This record gives sequence, C-alpha cells and structure tokens, in this order.
Amino acid sequence: MMQGSWIAHLVNTLAWSLGIGCAAAVLAWPMAWWLRRAPARAAIWVCTPLLVPNYLAYAGWGLLRAPGSWLGDRLEAAAQGGARWAPVFTGQALAFVGLALWCAPIAAIVVSIRLRSIDGSVIESLRLDTPSLFGRARALVSMCWGSLVAAIALVALLMTGSAIPLHLAQVQTFAIDVWFNLDNTPPADHWKVWLSAWPLVLIAMVGGWFVGGRAGRVDPGASSITLERRSGLGGSAAGSLLVLAAGVGVPLVLFATHLGSWRSMRGFWVLNWRAVQQSAGVAAVVCAIGSSAALLIAWGMSGSEWRAGIIRNVVRALVVVGLLPGVLVGSAVGRSLGRIDWLADSWLIVVAAHVLRFAFVPALVGCWLAKQEPGAERDLRWLEGGDSFAGWLRSVAVPAWGPLVGAGLATGLLSLHEIESAVQVMPPGESLPRQILQFLHYSRLEEMSAAALWLVGGGVILAGLSVILIRPLILPRTAGTVKP
Repeated sequence: MMQGSWIAHLVNTLAWSLGIGCAAAVLAWPMAWWLRRAPARAAIWVCTPLLVPNYLAYAGWGLLRAPGSWLGDRLEAAAQGGARWAPVFTGQALAFVGLALWCAPIAAIVVSIRLRSIDGSVIESLRLDTPSLFGRARALVSMCWGSLVAAIALVALLMTGSAIPLHLAQVQTFAIDVWFNLDNTPPADHWKVWLSAWPLVLIAMVGGWFVGGRAGRVDPGASSITLERRSGLGGSAAGSLLVLAAGVGVPLVLFATHLGSWRSMRGFWVLNWRAVQQSAGVAAVVCAIGSSAALLIAWGMSGSEWRAGIIRNVVRALVVVGLLPGVLVGSAVGRSLGRIDWLADSWLIVVAAHVLRFAFVPALVGCWLAKQEPGAERDLRWLEGGDSFAGWLRSVAVPAWGPLVGAGLATGLLSLHEIESAVQVMPPGESLPRQILQFLHYSRLEEMSAAALWLVGGGVILAGLSVILIRPLILPRTAGTVKP
C-alpha cells in the first residue's frame, strides 16, 4: 500500500464506521425506549438480528438493484446515460442502511441501560412539565448523552474491523487492504502485514480494553432496577418492530421474491450438503467450547479478588481479539498452529480460529452471570465452603444453565456464519463460508437467495432460542408497576 492510500482508506473506514454508528443510534432510540418497559418475553426479539450474518442482511437489501428489478433497470439506464456513479452510490447507500439496521440492537441495549436507570417519577414529571414532544425528546437525549456516545463508539468499533459488507459495496476500507495484502503475501511474511495493520490493532486494543474492563466490573449485590411496565403496543414498540422488520424481515422477503424456483431450496442441500455438514460440525464444537468458556469465566469472576482480577484481564484480551479484523485472527492462528504436523490441514485449526474470534461472547455472558449473584448469597456460599468449583457449580451454575447454553449456542451460530477468519485457515475441500463468499462475489442470485433463506430463516429461529436462554441476564426479571 502506498502511504497516501492507506491513510485515505483509514480515514474512509473511520468515517463510514462513525456514520453507521450515528445512524444505528438514531434507529435504536425507539427500541431502547421499548426495552425500558417491555416485558422480557417480547423484548428478546430485539437481540436476535445480532446473530444473523450482517453480510446477508446487506445482500438482501442489495437485491433492490438486481438486474431486472425496477431500480436495477433505472440504474443501468442511468449508467448508460453517463451517470456511472449511480449504481455504485446506490449500492453503498444500501450497505450503509443495511449495516445501520443490523447494528441498531447493539446501540439499543447500551442506551436502554441508561434509560432503565432513570426514575419513573423523573419521566412522569417531564411529561407534565414539558408539553412539547421535541422538548421532552431533547431532555431525554441530554440525560442519555453519555450512553448515546458509548453506543456510537461501540458500533463504530465493530464496523472498523468488518470487511465483507463494505467490500461488496465497493467501499475502500483499511480492513479490505489488510485482507488483500494477506492474500498476496507469502505466509512466512504475514508478520509484515500484521505490522502494517497497526492502526486497526491499536483501535481494537484501546476499545476492547475499555469495553472488556467495563463488562468485567462485577458488583454482586447491586440493587435491581425496577422497570416501568406497560401493556399494549405503543409508539416505541411499533417503531422497534418496524426497525427489526427492515433489518431482517425485508431481506428475507427480497430473497424469497428473487428465488426463481422453490426447487432451489432443495437444490441448496443437494449441492452444499457436505459443506454444511463440515461447517455445522465446526459450529457444534465451538458451541460446546463457548458454553464451557462462559462457565469458567463466571466461576472465575465469582471468586476471590485476585482470581477475578486475572479473569477480568482475560475478558479484556478476548474482547480486543473480537474487535480485530477476522483475517488477522485467522492468519495468526494459521501461522501458529499450522506448524504442528498433526494439526496441519485439520478442521481443528478452523475451530481454534472461530473460538478465538468469538470467545468474547461467552466471556461477556460469564461476566453478566457472575454479576447476577447477590452479594449476600455469595458471602453465604463462601462461609459454607462453596468457593470451590464444585460448590459454585451446584449453587450458581446449575440454576443458570439457560444462559450458559445460550452463550454456547450464540457462539456456534456466529461460527457457522463466519467467513473472514475461516478463509485464512480453511483446509482444502468444500466449506460453507467459501460457498457463500463465491455466491456474494459472483452475484449468483439464485444460489445466494436459497442459501440466505435457509441460513437467515433458520438462524433467526436458533438466535431467538439462544437469546431466550440468555434473556435473564439481558433483561433481569424485576418487580415493576403495570400501567393500563
């Protein structure tokens, strides 16, 4: 990369990441307001889009400009008339919207934590004293300004290391430069590419260390937040459902309408059965490791201060790795484990890359699980000798089996959809990530639509199950006032 080129691409990456973060924060506001008072059984669906691959969400919206569509024909005519920028600009706009919709639940969760901490009497006084809707909104935004900035920063962190969706939209980003350089550099010289990627590594280290540190602050015995519960479908709930439908439902409908024949649904399994089998096997192993990791993290965080301090730094490191570009993680794993003879060309390397890439998910669940144990119960467990692993397992982990299983299931789903790290360590043969990447690159709409319907549709069901299991940690059951 030339000096000016990488600087321009880095600035472009930061601009796109911050722009997507701001758009996601705006879209997240109705969901955050709904999460403040929604029953957990309804609000869980806010989280499910996070486990659907963002590149397929973008590809669904991209079908609006497919050849033969109303928009596609007009973009082709515009390009032939001299406006060659129009198709590229439209694709980039659709990528921006699709990624903002996908990231909106992340921002909503961050902002909702602040909204739930605002006393109901304060909000009621605001309703009475400020008749203007704009005035109330401005006051609420000022009270949540810190959480809004945190939500924008978190989304921007995730987008900075993301390569595929923006690459498909022909956006020049630093992560794509890193991927390109890795593919065109001999494995022995990959360390030069790692050094050249220092801006992304630095951003991931600073952001991940801060996020992991905040997540690792366990405060047993913290008072529960009382939620203001209301029944009925209010404006915030309707807005939330609209954003969720735009993020997941609309891409699914577009994939279905662009399916030339429903026989392609069966054809997907005929042509890709071995690839799905291989990837599902990797995901199952990653799922088991994810549940085990959440268990160990929760136990470590629930123990003595020195043990919790060690685990807290482990969580920080895992979040840092999770924010790195996946191609860097895959390359590092491939170079380190690929030298071991019995691991060379083994799917165990893919498992290791996926575990390292997504271990931050069970790590965060483990931290939240440790935080849910009241301080009085933890002190009693210690007095009764329950600080041993067996005692903690009996008194804390067994009753909390749902979040542990859900953490593993979420990690396995992310593994099933992972492309970036997988392409760096994948042994020869068929694989689902390689097939999906070919569908996306070569615009094989029929095959991509069939694959997306199976992956996104089935993924939503499994994602909903995993979030249902993790639900007690995301939205703790607390006593609330029900208003008609």
